[in-house]
Amino acid sequence: MSKKKITAKRFGFSLGGYTIIELLIVVMVMVMVFGLGVIRYRDFQRRQALSAAARTLITDLRFAQERALAGNKPATCTTLSGYVLHRVSASSYDIRVRCLPGPTDSVTKSETEVGFASKHPGITLSVFSDVFFKVLGEGVGSAVSITLTQANTSFTKVVNITTGGEIQ
Repeated sequence: MSKKKITAKRFGFSLGGYTIIELLIVVMVMVMVFGLGVIRYRDFQRRQALSAAARTLITDLRFAQERALAGNKPATCTTLSGYVLHRVSASSYDIRVRCLPGPTDSVTKSETEVGFASKHPGITLSVFSDVFFKVLGEGVGSAVSITLTQANTSFTKVVNITTGGEIQ
């Protein structure tokens, strides 16, 4: 009695697996998709950091504006003229109160309190003139545009302050 070998081909399927080339192609495609995802995520993360820095700047501008609108003055101030956002360096600023009479401003919220540079490393501020919020809703001394730039990227964000005091 001879025994016949039953093979898989006889039943219409093969017992073979994937070849090494097929596996390498699948792994390479997965690596490329993962790599592109990481790059896109890093760009997204950088744009979000720049947006957060712009929100911080807008919040501090509104703080100075609100103080000027409310007419809040320190005890040492005789007549309040307004509040000023002053650029200290490329990555920091402070908020100052301007009183009359007197040529100097006293610092209300220093750059260490504002903490812009420590909260948003790698973000620089363009050179801008002081943003002077006048008391009782008289607007701003002059329109100002502040450009925030992220280091090592081409990402920028612009914050505009109109003469009416509108912050955009």
